[in-house]
Amino acid sequence: MTGFFFLNNFITFFAYHQTQNSLNNINTGVPAFSRLQTYSVCIVGLLAGIYFFVFKVIGWDFAYYPGDLGDGRFNMYVLEHAYKFLIGKEKSLWDAPFMFPENNIITYSDNLIGTAPLYGFFRLLGSNRELSFQYWFVLVCSLNYLCGFVFFKTVFKNPFSATLGAFVFAFTMSLQSQMSHAQTFPRFAIPIAFLMMYKFYKDLNLVYLGFAIFALVFQFYCAIYLGFLLTFPLVLAICLVFVYKWKTTYLLIKEKYWLLKFVLVGVFNLLLLLPLMLPYYERSKTVGLNSYENIFNTIPTVGSYFFSQKGSLIWDFMSTYLIEKLPSFWEHQLFSGAIATLCFIAFLLIIIIKLFRSRKEDSKFIYVIFFTSVLSFIFFLRINNYSLYAFLFKIPGFASLRCLTRIINIQVLFFGFSVSYIFTIIWKQKIKIKYVTFILFFSLLIIDSYFYADKIYKKEKSVAQNRESKLIEKLKNVPKNSVVSYEPLQIENSIIDYQIDAMLAAQTLDLICLNGYSSTSPPNYGKYWEHPDSLSRAEWLNSFSPIEYKVQIVQ
Repeated sequence: MTGFFFLNNFITFFAYHQTQNSLNNINTGVPAFSRLQTYSVCIVGLLAGIYFFVFKVIGWDFAYYPGDLGDGRFNMYVLEHAYKFLIGKEKSLWDAPFMFPENNIITYSDNLIGTAPLYGFFRLLGSNRELSFQYWFVLVCSLNYLCGFVFFKTVFKNPFSATLGAFVFAFTMSLQSQMSHAQTFPRFAIPIAFLMMYKFYKDLNLVYLGFAIFALVFQFYCAIYLGFLLTFPLVLAICLVFVYKWKTTYLLIKEKYWLLKFVLVGVFNLLLLLPLMLPYYERSKTVGLNSYENIFNTIPTVGSYFFSQKGSLIWDFMSTYLIEKLPSFWEHQLFSGAIATLCFIAFLLIIIIKLFRSRKEDSKFIYVIFFTSVLSFIFFLRINNYSLYAFLFKIPGFASLRCLTRIINIQVLFFGFSVSYIFTIIWKQKIKIKYVTFILFFSLLIIDSYFYADKIYKKEKSVAQNRESKLIEKLKNVPKNSVVSYEPLQIENSIIDYQIDAMLAAQTLDLICLNGYSSTSPPNYGKYWEHPDSLSRAEWLNSFSPIEYKVQIVQ
């Protein structure tokens, strides 16, 4: 339980320091909140999320991990490889020892290097790969919540509103559809990026802009998919800040060296990003990019946001009506619950009314979020055969994205923002039972997002470990650093499961394997991927330079 000791201390440290911000704001009319009150309500929201979301996935006995025998275990492998690289047991982050002898094999998938140190911390404490992955899941979910809380608390100056918004961002039911994609779990850089934008909005201090872009770069390192998806709304927000602050911007541009500093901020962060992206750019030259036609059906529809995964306490009747209409329907289950959805609609209507009536908000940053969220939804939406994403698709890098429904991982920030905004309005009313109102609102939010544990995409940890253990028994006498090929005589379920069995067993024993699985694969690997046998193995190896490889065959 050392990992929980670390997590508890981290939460205490984080919550204490975020309360150092000013808790008074005369313009908002919100009363000051004590540090203890702020700390307490923050922790209550976190514990509720851990109880109703996190431990429904992994179980109180840590018997499960998120995902399946395929993607779930593959992400374990990638985190373990990154950890080994960080401690010097692997020479290269990119040359993972699977799909041998292909070079830079990690460039066929995400690399998770950004949060590998969090996973590695638990490995250094003695936890095994599977347990460290579970601890990592708990920690990144907690960070998602805490960073969301800090952002909403800074904007709305109300810990109760912030708790509700952060709960939506970190634990809303739409994230159930992302459970098999562990690379989307670390999302805590998203609210930090917008927090820095909020601070940048105040006086256009380029330090905060630099931190906002740095948060974007860090999100790329945590999950490249989400890095690309965050780029569009963050660039929108930067442009909107300059529009709303055009008078100040004009004066700053006239200042000596301001433009130079602005360019240097961008160049510095670009240089930080290059070591990560250049290997992927080189890979794109050999495997090509997706066509717009191939990814079009993955762009969300309006119906996607009212389509839930089966297993909700209340919304199961919304889990079947689009199954036959949407290819890969399971990726489109983006319903975030009635409260988050209605609050988002109410937020849009209120701001639109204020815009038409020329009524001013306390902070025009609200308008920045309004236009950013609206345009983000519009550009990642398809109606019949049309979508504005066709324009984004032409931006370098965006053609590498194969599943656009993952934009929900960014959009839940806007859902959370809307919930915080609406509750702040409620809190400002002359209601004598404010705390009871919060309890009722929070309780309804939990019920609204409640999901049955047996319906969650997860897998028994023991099943995965038993599969690997059986293969390790067959490989235990193979010398370290040998090249092995697992060619099972009987395939009882998905071949992917067997390929990953070999990857994990080889990783445990410090072996190199021909077997492999990733989001995509080398062009000549297909036959061996589907049927690992002597013929497909020979064809795979013959596609490389004529070097004789000594391969240990295991069946």
